[in-house]
Amino acid sequence: MNAPKLFRILYVTRNEGDCLLLRALLDFPFIEIVMAETAADAVIEAQSGRFNLYLLETRLPDGDGFELCRAMREIAPQTPVVFYTGDAGENYKQKGLAAGADVYLAKPYVDSLTTTLTKFIM
Repeated sequence: MNAPKLFRILYVTRNEGDCLLLRALLDFPFIEIVMAETAADAVIEAQSGRFNLYLLETRLPDGDGFELCRAMREIAPQTPVVFYTGDAGENYKQKGLAAGADVYLAKPYVDSLTTTLTKFIM
């Protein structure tokens, strides 16, 4: 039996606890989660490494996730982008989808996050 191919997620979040939670939920040897705390760090990571999915927040210390989403689309147009954020309003969701996100999820619904990510991973 072949080992599963490594699936890399770039999680852009200010909250290390959220990243630790995601790592616990997706604790599989073939999943690697890389954390970036700022939009600038995320762009550097995206340009220097290969990721299978970008997971973004809307509010970052050096900008907003919507602009970052547009930048990620320029760097890797085919890579899925998922927002997972506390900004749950419909206006935020529409703004995220207009920026190029594939999915927009509101915190703290972890079940919807794991279900969505599993669809991209499998």
